[in-house]
Order: sequence, then C-alpha cells, then structure tokens
Amino acid sequence: MMSTDYASIADSVPSAAVSPAVTDSVAAVTAGAAPVVTGEKKGTANPFDAMCAEISEALSGDYADIDHIQEILDSYKSDVEDWKRFAHFNQHSYTRNLVDDGNGKYNIMLLCWDVGQASSIHDHAGSHCFMKILNGELTQQLYDTPDKIESAHAPLQLNAESCHSVDDVLYISDKIGTHRVANTSHSATAVSMHIYSPPYSECKCFDERTGGQRSSGCITFFSKNGVCGDEQWKCKFSECNNMARMVSHVRTTE
Repeated sequence: MMSTDYASIADSVPSAAVSPAVTDSVAAVTAGAAPVVTGEKKGTANPFDAMCAEISEALSGDYADIDHIQEILDSYKSDVEDWKRFAHFNQHSYTRNLVDDGNGKYNIMLLCWDVGQASSIHDHAGSHCFMKILNGELTQQLYDTPDKIESAHAPLQLNAESCHSVDDVLYISDKIGTHRVANTSHSATAVSMHIYSPPYSECKCFDERTGGQRSSGCITFFSKNGVCGDEQWKCKFSECNNMARMVSHVRTTE
C-alpha cells in the first residue's frame, strides 16, 4: 500500500485559465477516452438521451424511488458516442458538466477525470447521489457519516474502498456516509454520470488528517449542455475555485 498526493479542488470547479480547446484535447492524448466532438449518432435514437428522459420522469414528483433509478441506470450500456458531446476535461482538476438541471428537482451531470484526479472527502447536503461509470475506472473511498465526523473531532478512518469500472452503478447518501472519488490511474482518463436529487449548491468537505470541515464554496459547472462557459461565467467559477483549493491524500494499491 502506498500513499499518493493528488492536487484536487474540493467539490468546486477547475481553474478557468485553460481554454475549452485545450481542456478537450486532454481526452485525445490520454488512454481510455476519445476526443470530444459535438454531435451524436445520426438516424437513431440516442440511448443516453432516452435514459435521461426516463430519469426525468422518475424524478418528476416529490419522491425518489432509489431502486427504480438504479434499474434505469443499470439498463443503459455505456457508449462514448452517446454522451461525448457533454464530456469536457481539464488537466488541472476533474470537471462537472451539466446535462440536465431538472427544474430544481434534480440535476444530471458528467464528471470528467483526468489521470490522478480526485475529489475531496465530502457529504451530499442531504441529497440522494447516484453514480454510473461511463468510461475508465474510478475508486470510491467511504468514511463515516457527517454527524459522526463532526462529533469525533479526530482524523478520519477509511471504512471501505472499492474500484468500479464501466457500467457499474453506485448510490450514496449522508445516511450511508461521506466519500471520496478518485481516478487512480496514471495513464487512463475516466468519465462518470452523477444524479443529485434534490440538487445542492454547496456541500461540506472534510480534512482526512484532522477531521476538520469547511464549505465547498459555490458549486458551478465547467460546461452546460455541452457548451463551455463564456469569460464572465468563467470568472465567477474561478472565484469559487480560489476558495476551495486543497491537497488530499488518496490511498492506492500496487
């Protein structure tokens, strides 16, 4: 077992200094991902869009049926051609790319992970969190629930660690625990789909070494509906990013 340091942004957005053209090129030069090209399959219904429509219908009310959402996610078999228009990378941090804002009841996004990128340890602000691996592999590390961490005032203990590959579906909420997600590969990128119901604007981030907590700051998106933000929007999320930068420690196995 070895310890590797990952410079990550704690549940915020990546630096705005890199242009969309540069960030998208990351996918073309690292193994495990195709370059991002706007467009989709022609002449056929897009299975990814169909899945999102099913999720929208399932979350249109005031109750989230966890099993049903997981069944919808399980039924879709990932194909990069279906969703590549939403996948935008940044070499400095993982990115959040909004697919559907869900009219305030949920949101769907693609998170794009370059090699060695990781989130902070964080909660989900009382929301449901569904996650499906669309490309590559990601490691999930589970820690105690937010209330236990806050009352302990001590270094965090890793409760479980698991590696997940394409089409795996995961679910977490604050009742289950907090977690960190990481792309521990040194050569391949990864893409994951996330659904949050209800959506939230910020969450709590925890320091593994001390148990201390802080706010993530405002959570924003690197792209919306496949389009990266303009300069004014970039300035906004750059300010949020400056409030949330940290270094986290991710355990990986040889």
